[in-house]
Amino acid sequence: MYRVTLDQFLQRTVVYESTPIQVSPHLRRCIWFSWLVIAVCSLIFYFLPNGDILRNSVFFLWTQGWMANLWNFIAANRPLLLDISLAILVLAVLLLVLTRAYHQAQIGLHLAMFIPVMYASASLLFALVLLLPILANLIVWIIFITLAASVCIFLFALVSSSR
Repeated sequence: MYRVTLDQFLQRTVVYESTPIQVSPHLRRCIWFSWLVIAVCSLIFYFLPNGDILRNSVFFLWTQGWMANLWNFIAANRPLLLDISLAILVLAVLLLVLTRAYHQAQIGLHLAMFIPVMYASASLLFALVLLLPILANLIVWIIFITLAASVCIFLFALVSSSR
């Protein structure tokens, strides 16, 4: 019978935690998309005006108060949001280099790839909270202008047909 010492056994073992494995194509797509989302949301946060503009605006019919408060909050925390976005983008670039363009990575790096994806999801949700009321107000104004134009055309047709 062949006896194996502990040192001989450990030389033949493989540590699976350090073995690089393929990155899922879905995760690869998500992390590439997160680059775009983080960049766009950072631009939105950077160029977002102060909330005092909203308080004097007639464009926002019903969301004026809380939108102004939210925009003031973002304006006050803009440097922090942009610093976090920059740190996440640096992490994504570091992961790009370490994982050979997101193709092969160790298990720990797979988990680290979720950080930019989760931050991009949170940024996208936050940006949508900012942009959806603008879109809703725009739709209300389009409906209002269309109805007003329809009433004017109807009255013009009514007046011209009575002559």
